[in-house]
Amino acid sequence: MLRTIVISLIIIFFWLPAFSQSFGLQFASHETVQEKRTSFNLTPGKSVCFEENTDLRFDFMLRSNMPVYFGYLLRIVTDQNRNIDIVYNERQRLLNFITGEKYISAPVDSLSAFDQWNQVILRFNRKDRSVEFLINNKSLGSSHTESESPLCCRIIFGANDLPGFQTADVAPFLIREVRITRNDKLRYHFPLNELGGNEATEQVAGRKYIISNPGWIAPMHQYWKKLYSTRTSSVPALAFNKERDVLYIISADSLYEYSLKNDALRTIRLSEKRRSMAYGNQGIYNEIDNKLYNFYIDEHAVSVYDTLQNRWDKSFSSDPLTVFWQANKFISSADSSLYTVAGYGQLQYKNLIQRYHFNTKRWDTIQPKGDFFMPRYLAALGVNAKGDTAYILGGYGSKTGDQMLNPRHSYDLLAFDVRNKQFTKLTELKEPEHPFCFSNSLILEPGTDNYYTLIYPNDRFNSKLQLIRGQLHAPGYELMADTIPYQFLDVESFVDLFYSPVSKKLLAVTLHTNKDSATDVQVYTLNFPPNKMLAPEAPGNSASSSTWLYIAGGVFLAALARWWFMKKKKPSTGRDLSQPATVPVPVADAATIAAAPLLHQAPPIAPAIDTAGIYLFGQFEVLNKEKQAQTALFSPLLKELFLLILLHTCKDGKGINPEKILEMLWPDKSSKDARNNYQVNIAKLKTVCEKIGGINISRDGGQLRLLVEEENIFIDYRKFSELTSGQYMINNQYVLSLLELIQRGGFLTQLHYSWLDDYKSEVSGIISDIFVKYATTADPETNAELTLRFANAVFLFDQLNEEALVYKLKSLMQLGRHGMAKDSFSKFAKEYKENYGVDFEKTFVQITGNS
Repeated sequence: MLRTIVISLIIIFFWLPAFSQSFGLQFASHETVQEKRTSFNLTPGKSVCFEENTDLRFDFMLRSNMPVYFGYLLRIVTDQNRNIDIVYNERQRLLNFITGEKYISAPVDSLSAFDQWNQVILRFNRKDRSVEFLINNKSLGSSHTESESPLCCRIIFGANDLPGFQTADVAPFLIREVRITRNDKLRYHFPLNELGGNEATEQVAGRKYIISNPGWIAPMHQYWKKLYSTRTSSVPALAFNKERDVLYIISADSLYEYSLKNDALRTIRLSEKRRSMAYGNQGIYNEIDNKLYNFYIDEHAVSVYDTLQNRWDKSFSSDPLTVFWQANKFISSADSSLYTVAGYGQLQYKNLIQRYHFNTKRWDTIQPKGDFFMPRYLAALGVNAKGDTAYILGGYGSKTGDQMLNPRHSYDLLAFDVRNKQFTKLTELKEPEHPFCFSNSLILEPGTDNYYTLIYPNDRFNSKLQLIRGQLHAPGYELMADTIPYQFLDVESFVDLFYSPVSKKLLAVTLHTNKDSATDVQVYTLNFPPNKMLAPEAPGNSASSSTWLYIAGGVFLAALARWWFMKKKKPSTGRDLSQPATVPVPVADAATIAAAPLLHQAPPIAPAIDTAGIYLFGQFEVLNKEKQAQTALFSPLLKELFLLILLHTCKDGKGINPEKILEMLWPDKSSKDARNNYQVNIAKLKTVCEKIGGINISRDGGQLRLLVEEENIFIDYRKFSELTSGQYMINNQYVLSLLELIQRGGFLTQLHYSWLDDYKSEVSGIISDIFVKYATTADPETNAELTLRFANAVFLFDQLNEEALVYKLKSLMQLGRHGMAKDSFSKFAKEYKENYGVDFEKTFVQITGNS
C-alpha cells in the first residue's frame, strides 16, 4: 500500500504544475460601520481548555490602502478575565503582543506585512503557565498568563462582544490556515478557503462555525467584479495612472477619474469642450513627466491634459475612417518616447512602428531589424520595467498586410528591443481548436517571467473574455478566474487590461461604440494574483489535460490525506470547541448630549423592529421585516430601475415618466424592444417589492411612483429628505439624528450611473452646508467630540472638503490628540496634491495655530 502511495505521489507531482491559489478571510475594519465589521469566534458558547502544551498558529497579512489601521487582530480572554491580545499600533507601525498590561512589539515594516503572508504562533506552556510569541518561527519573547491549569479561554479574531472586553476596533487584516495543535498533534484546522456564505468548516471534526461579516479571499481572486459602467456621448480613450491608482476615461466633454484606492469616481467637466473624439484615438499616462496624453495616430497629433485649466491643448478631426484601429502603444523610458505598433484600416493590416518623442514633439517611423513581424491588429502588448523592451503577443492579420490575401490568427510572441530596434521571436502558442484574439495590453508580472492577458473568440458578437497566464519563453498558458461578457463587433469594440500595483488588482475595461458614437464603458476588477479556473468556458483550447490533472491530483491527495489521518488518529482527550453560534458585533453607544430647544421635534430615525428597510447610504441594502437580506433579489438592471423610481419619487413625489426610463435604460433598442424590456422588468420589480413588503410600484397620471407604507418600511434617504427639508434648529440632537443616517457611508458609494451624479452631489452639498452651519455656531470646547464625528462623516461624501478638515483638526487639538491632527492634515494634503496637482494652500499652523 505504501509503495503504491509513493508511486502515485511521484506521478502526480511530476505532471501537476505547482500553482498557489489565493484564499483566506478578509476582515472588514474602520472602512465600514461597527455592525458590519468582521468577527470570527473560535469558541462560541463556552471556553476551550488547554490541558497540554498547545500552539495556536495562523498566517496573517495587512490590507493595503486602508483609511485607519489601528485595531485588534486577536483577543484571547481567560476564565480569570486575563487578556492576551494582538493589536496593530498604526502610529508606531508595530504589532503588539499584549498580556494583561504588558506587551512585546514587532515592527511591521520588517515583516513586509502588506506584501506577503507571515505566520504567527502563540505557544502556551502548561508547566510554566506562559505564552511565547513567534513570527515566522522567530521568538519575540514570552509572558506569564497568570492563569490556572488548565488554561481555559475564549478565542476571537476581530470584533467581539465579550462582557468587559468587547471591541469594534478591528485592524484591516487577512488570515488563513488557523491551526491548534496539542503536543504537536493537530486538533483544529480552519483553512478558511470558502467561496461564500457565513460559515467556516473546521477540517478535523467537520464542524461549521459562524463568521460575522466574512470577506472570503478566494472569490476575490476567482470572480471578476463589475466595478463601474457608464455611457459616453463620444468615442472615449483609456489610460491608467499606477502611482495614483486612477483609471482615466477620456471623453469629449469630461474626464472621468476612477480611484481604485478610494473606490470613488470623480467627473471633471472640461472648461473647453472638444468638438469630437476621433475614431481610433487612444490615451496613455506618461510616468516620466506625470502627464496624461490623448493621441491620434492618423494625424500624428498628441494632446496633453492641463490639470489646472481642466482642458486639452489640442483637438482632433472627427474622420471615422482611421487606418489605425486597435493599434498597440507603449512609452519607453529608454528614449522618452511614445511608440505605436501595428493596427488596421482601409482593408490593410499594419506592422508600422511609429515613435513620438516627448521632448522634441516630433514623429518618425522605425525600420525594425530581426525576425519578421507580421502586419496585424487585435494583439496584446506589454513593456518591461526598464522600458526598453516591448512584448507583442498574437493578433489577426496577414503576411502581406492585405485583408483579401489569406488573413489568419497569429499566436507568436515577439520581443521588440527599443535600443537596437530589433524584433526577436521568443515562442509561439499552440494553434487552438477555437481561434481567439487578445486584449490591447499584456501585463508582465514583476520579478517573474509570467504574463497575463485577456483572450476572446472574434467570430461572434456575444463573446466572452477569458484571462490567461503564460510565460515569455514557453508556449503554454493557463486559464485563470472566470469569464467576462464582451460584445465584440470588430472596430466598434475595444478591450484593455491594466494592473494596479497599489491595490493589487487587475482592471479590465470594455468599450462598445454604437453608430451614433455613443459608447458603453464597462469596468471590472479582480484581485491579484488570480486563481486558476479549473473548468471554464474557454475561447481557446488551453491545455485541458493539465486541468484534469489538477482535479485528479486534488481529489487523490484529499483522499490520501483522509486515509492517512484516519489510520493514525487517536481519540482526543481535550475538550472540543463548543457548538458555533452567531456573534453580534458590538455597536458603540452614542453619547447623551443635551440639545438646545427645537423648533419642531426631530423625526424618529431608527426603523422599528418589525419593519423592512431600504438603505442607500453606504452600500445599497434591502431587508425584509424579519431583517433578512433581500438585496440579492435585484439584478443590476432591476437595481437601476428601482433606484430611478425610488429617487424620483422621493425627490418631488411625482415619480418618473416611463418614456424617460426607456431613454435612460434602453437607448440603443428599437421602440418595440425597449417597451418589451420595460414591461418584463417592471413585472419582475413588482414581484420583488411584494417579497420585501411595505412598498409597491404604481402608475398614476402617466408617472411611475413608489408607494410606501410608512409603518411597514424604513427608507433612509426618505428620512434624510424629511430631516433636511424641514424647519429644524441645527443643534446637537439634530446632528446626532443626521449622523445616525449618514454614518453608514457615502450615498450609494458602489453604484456609478451617470444620472446618479446629480443626486450624489446634492446629498453631499446638503451635508456640507449643515456641517458648516453647525460647526461655526457650536461651542468648540464642549462639542469637540461631536464636531469631530460630523467632520469624519462629511469626508465620507467629500474626501477633500476643506471646511471639514479645518474643524476636524481644531477638534482633535481641543481633545488633545495632536498627533492624530498632524497625521490627518498630512493625509489630506497628500490626497489634495494627488487630485489637483498643486500643494494645499494652507499649512497646519495656519489652521490650528499650533506648530
